[in-house]
Amino acid sequence: MLDCLGEDYVAIVAPCFPASGRIVIDGYMLVNGLPLHKTDIAIDPKTPVKVSEVEVLFHEQSKYKTASILMKDLMHGKHYLADVMKAHVAEGCRILVVDCVTQEDLDLIADASITSKLKIVAVDPGVFTATLSRKLITPTQKKEKTGFWLLSAA
Repeated sequence: MLDCLGEDYVAIVAPCFPASGRIVIDGYMLVNGLPLHKTDIAIDPKTPVKVSEVEVLFHEQSKYKTASILMKDLMHGKHYLADVMKAHVAEGCRILVVDCVTQEDLDLIADASITSKLKIVAVDPGVFTATLSRKLITPTQKKEKTGFWLLSAA
């Protein structure tokens, strides 16, 4: 995807899916509290996974420079996180793997991505993409009394 989009795009990897027990903390993917390499995916006959470090998995499968953004960076808010993202990109990183444990983390990562003004492609199981879309796509009309958003088809 990065090859097609051009060299000014970066991948923001937020591979967590909190509702299904999949989180990333300190760069490690945990599934229901177990490191990824200790789950059934480790013995998958076609594509076994032997490591739990998400950055390592992306580095091994890509020609692009990768970096991890850890929970300690998320704790400082969206502006700090946006600056961390931009600093990694300035160092030549095209793939940024971000810790995420909760939906609130995904909201923060989306806010920081937007604040950074980087051209990004979301890489995730769908939850981060949905979060980012929700923040970027605004409905055209709002129905005041019920609180429902209405989209007008023109």
